[in-house]
Amino acid sequence: MSGAASGQIHLKGRTDQPEASVGLQLTNGAIRTPGRAGGGPESSRQPKSAARESQIDRLQLQGSYAGGILAVQGDLQSPAILNPVRVSAKIPMLVSLIPPRLVPKSAEECAFSVQMAGLQGEGLLPYLTFLEKLGGRIDLDAQGGGTISQPHVAASGSWRNGTLKIKKWPHAIDNVWVDWKADSREITVQKGTMEVLGGHVDVKGKVGYPRFNEMNFEATGTDLEAKDIYGVRGRVSGRAQLIQTTTGTRLWSELNLGKAEMNLGQFEGHLARSIRVIDGSGEGDVLEVSKDTAEQNSFFEKLEMDLTINLPPSGTWVRGMGLEAEIAGSLKIEKRPYASVRFHGGFQTLRGEYKFQDYRMQIVEGELIFPEAPQPEPQLRIVCQKDVKDAIIQTLVTGPLKQPKLVFSSIPSMNQVDILSYLLFDRPAGDLSSNESFQLQDKAASWLGSQTSQ
Repeated sequence: MSGAASGQIHLKGRTDQPEASVGLQLTNGAIRTPGRAGGGPESSRQPKSAARESQIDRLQLQGSYAGGILAVQGDLQSPAILNPVRVSAKIPMLVSLIPPRLVPKSAEECAFSVQMAGLQGEGLLPYLTFLEKLGGRIDLDAQGGGTISQPHVAASGSWRNGTLKIKKWPHAIDNVWVDWKADSREITVQKGTMEVLGGHVDVKGKVGYPRFNEMNFEATGTDLEAKDIYGVRGRVSGRAQLIQTTTGTRLWSELNLGKAEMNLGQFEGHLARSIRVIDGSGEGDVLEVSKDTAEQNSFFEKLEMDLTINLPPSGTWVRGMGLEAEIAGSLKIEKRPYASVRFHGGFQTLRGEYKFQDYRMQIVEGELIFPEAPQPEPQLRIVCQKDVKDAIIQTLVTGPLKQPKLVFSSIPSMNQVDILSYLLFDRPAGDLSSNESFQLQDKAASWLGSQTSQ
């Protein structure tokens, strides 16, 4: 601590049981906090940091000592705080001049209080190195008691008009309003609201103190912009709960999509290289699919997760891999500690078309299923139909999304060549011109030879 200090001390009584009154004042001062040295086995997680100074405009203390009790009260004024911080304390002490002693009585009751109104969030930023930005007004009212060896604390406070930006997360959190309370064991967020990802979030929960290794938080969000949740992008509302204990972490969430884009992802190979999903009006952004391989770390390996993604009853369209359809349904994503992620559930087609080698067929019914297995390959089953004059041509599309199999049939029954002729030219093979017959033979060789889409 540095600055210009002044004050006075009055003593009376016996040298082994003195009584005193004290008045101290510090102006234009600073409190210097030592930095953290780098190096050693923990250096990768705790890098070297520089020393920090907190400016003090004025610190004024008044105190007295009598009957074994040191009573202190005072004000601290700093550029980072709108109003002076008020402190008071009563501490049992053993004081003597001869012999010189100043010893706290750790087994006797003590008390203290701190009132702080108008701390600017920017003033805490140098101490929170994981943050890029911090703002808003923070108020605090704390009282403590018990003994020095076993103190107890009760505090409450608020954070108003706050803003927050984490260095490793690209999205700012704005308009933060939080009411909280704390004791010697935990900090409880009684009510919290904030704006993030273009939407609104309500938060409540608690975290263990002072080790912060146990927590239980619940959040409800509305109209959030999901950047990428297992391939899902769009506007999301839903609930989530995060529980952390000394043995692991559990994340539960149910998300309901409105306008959305979907990336079916890449599970066992390169699937859905060019998929885009738009809303029912046909207006939406194009999503180019790419694979993001996340590095496994100890946190993720220990994580237990249950995530449900629900599509709206209508209005979500998927396009790509020959499929253009309106879909509905839900997908569940599960993970157990030290296990792989599992997907199960599926989506049903409400209407749409399936395109096979530049030929479109109307979808009568269909579904896309995620088998309940580690790293599943999404399975496609679609029934397509084309009505041509006096015939109905049907195509059953089944198998993995990236390489489904096709089976052709017709009403009335006819051979495969005539079925293809109806698909291509709306009439049987016997009614085709020589040029059309040549095209039919070429298509039949590629279609009926493999019976898979390319």
